[in-house]
Amino acid sequence: MGRFSVHSAALVAAAVLAILPCSALAQVSAGDVSATSAYLKADYASVRAEIQSFPTAIAAVEALATKVQAECPGVLANAPKPAPGTPPSASEAAISEEELEAVFAAAARTERARRARFAHEVAALHWSSSAFTRLVHSQAIDEVEKAAVAPAELCADMRSWLVSGYQSVSVGTERYLHMEAALTAKTERAETDIKRELRPYESAADKRVARKIDTLESAEPPMVKEFLAALGKVGEVLVGSAPASGS
Repeated sequence: MGRFSVHSAALVAAAVLAILPCSALAQVSAGDVSATSAYLKADYASVRAEIQSFPTAIAAVEALATKVQAECPGVLANAPKPAPGTPPSASEAAISEEELEAVFAAAARTERARRARFAHEVAALHWSSSAFTRLVHSQAIDEVEKAAVAPAELCADMRSWLVSGYQSVSVGTERYLHMEAALTAKTERAETDIKRELRPYESAADKRVARKIDTLESAEPPMVKEFLAALGKVGEVLVGSAPASGS
C-alpha cells in the first residue's frame, strides 16, 4: 500500500473516531454486560408489575375524590372560568396543575413498594463507569422519593385561593408544584440518559428486552378510561357538580 493510501486510511479512521460517541469507544467489560442484562430484566419486571397494579392506582384516585367530597365539596363552585380562547391567569393555571399533580401523585404512592424493590435490586449493580453507576442508583432512589411525596393539601390550598379572591395561590401550592416539577424533570432526564448509556453494553438478547420495555411504556395503559373517569371525578367534586363514588 502506497503512502497516499495509508494517509487516506488514517484520515478516514480519524473521521470515524471523531463522530463516534465516547460510550461506543469505551471498553465494554464482562461486568458491564452482566450489570446491563440484570438491570434490563429488573426494569422489564418492574414495568410489568406497574401495569398489573393499575387497578390499585385507580382506587387511590377514587379514594382522593371521596376525601375531597368529605372535606370541601364544591369549594371551587364559584371559581372564575376563562372566556373561550382566553388563557387562564397564573393562579388559575397553578390551581389546575396542583389538582392534576395531586391525582397522579395519589396513583404514584401506590407504586412506592414496587419502586423500592427495584431500587434495592439496582443498588447491587455496578458498571466500570462510576459516574454511570451513581446515575443508575440515584435515579432509582429518586423514583422512590417521588412516590413518597406527601399529598397536596388540596382543600386547604383551594380555600386559600378562594379567600384571595382567586388572585393568588398559597405557599403550600407553590411549594408542592415546585417539588413535583423538580423531581419529575430529574427522573425523566435521568431515565433518558440511562437508556442512551446502556446501549453500548447491550447484547442482542438485552436489546430485545429493551424493545419490550419501550413497547410497554409507549402503549396506552390498560383501564385508561377508568383512570380518566376517576381523575375527572376529583375535579367534579371540587366544583360541586358530582358526588364521589359511593357517596
